[in-house]
Amino acid sequence: SCSRQVHEAVPCYSECNQYSWVVENWSPCKINNELRSPRCGRGTQSRKIRCVNTADSEGGGAVDSTLCNQDETPLETQSCSLLCPNECVMSEWGTWNKCPQSCDPHTMQRRTRHLLRPSLSSRTCAEDSQVRPCLLNENCFQFQYNLTEWSTCQLSENASCGQGVRTRLLSCVRSDGKQVSMDQCDQLNLEKPQRMSIPCMVECVVNCQLSGWTAWTECSQTCGQGGRMSRTRFIIMPTQGEGRPCPTELTQQKTCPVTPCYSWVLGNWSACKLEGGDCGEGIQVRSLSCVVHNGSISHLPIHIEDALCGEMPFQDSILKQPCSVPCPGGCSPQARPAAIRQCIPACRKPFSYCTQEIIRVLENTHENAEFYHTGSF
Repeated sequence: SCSRQVHEAVPCYSECNQYSWVVENWSPCKINNELRSPRCGRGTQSRKIRCVNTADSEGGGAVDSTLCNQDETPLETQSCSLLCPNECVMSEWGTWNKCPQSCDPHTMQRRTRHLLRPSLSSRTCAEDSQVRPCLLNENCFQFQYNLTEWSTCQLSENASCGQGVRTRLLSCVRSDGKQVSMDQCDQLNLEKPQRMSIPCMVECVVNCQLSGWTAWTECSQTCGQGGRMSRTRFIIMPTQGEGRPCPTELTQQKTCPVTPCYSWVLGNWSACKLEGGDCGEGIQVRSLSCVVHNGSISHLPIHIEDALCGEMPFQDSILKQPCSVPCPGGCSPQARPAAIRQCIPACRKPFSYCTQEIIRVLENTHENAEFYHTGSF
């Protein structure tokens, strides 16, 4: 079964006067008090009404009364009077004259009737004219054209897509919202909308077409956990009309397999190693180890064989460096010849050192001859 519901809307028009009320003549006036003599005065009369289809070619057959406008249902009974022989006789009331289109309440509407027989008594005849104000939506109405919504795109016969036309219809609406016959608007010479149809296009159904998935990318990390890899696909043909829509997911991601990380790790520097003295220059060394870990900070590395880390990336010089141990008195020997072990007397300024520029032999101060600095520091 089809899972999509197709909706189509086309404007239609029904003649407002297709169903109308038909009335028969009033029955004779029936006096309320039949024992009265002469038989005249107030009474009631009745008539039959029915709803008919005026479009029926057979002359308007009766239909269900609900098809006619219930707000305009004619009266079936009314009060009446039989005039006594000596009373004034007036004609029936004429129709009300028309109100202006503006329905100005200061404008009055009038109807009249005329005298048929004067009274034989001294009683005066009833009024022969009546007036009332023109009140909007009561006895006065305004009219305007009303447009329906545009229809859906209508195609030619047997066509399922392509060029079509959208239409709309015109109707006449009274100021109280009731739709009436087009004649009511036409006789007022109101301006009509020009365009009642426009061209349209129904796109032919094209399903979305996608490429295949690309190969997975390389992992975002060379080792350890938390790495991601992705693949993508592309829209080759976008959806048209009611075709199958394209998916929103055009990229997929997944976690990389966890691989161990091998790294060279430098150890801490050793204490300064001196040769043949308690102060002066010496050498510091440190170790280089191969470790394995999972890439996270919390994971403690494990020492393994150096061969797993591959070629050593450091020069041998990075594993040792010169160092110095200060001599007594605050002297830090720097860059002096290796043969000179210490300064005598002890240095009294920081970072000074003994040189061979000005030296003298101190006798009787040490069993061995020593050199010391005699220049400025």
